[in-house]
Amino acid sequence: MQPSGHHWRSKDTQADYPVSWHVSIPRLAVELDITTPLTSQELASKTELSPSYWEGAIDAKGTKDRTPYSGVGYLEMTGYARALVLSH
Repeated sequence: MQPSGHHWRSKDTQADYPVSWHVSIPRLAVELDITTPLTSQELASKTELSPSYWEGAIDAKGTKDRTPYSGVGYLEMTGYARALVLSH
């Protein structure tokens, strides 16, 4: 799974989220391109105790054994905003 170039930057956290991906599973003969119909799907944390993250709807299009496939799904990404700092 590799980001494929399109990003969305949060105005709240300045996090830069990849919002398009290419998924390749050679062993299963699967090639998918993942995009989102709505780039602004960040849940911005109001405290330093919890992370901000992007979660939301995705569309998938590609092939399995060269047969066209498409579908919808859900993606969650963490770790793009800031490091979570835990105190002792």
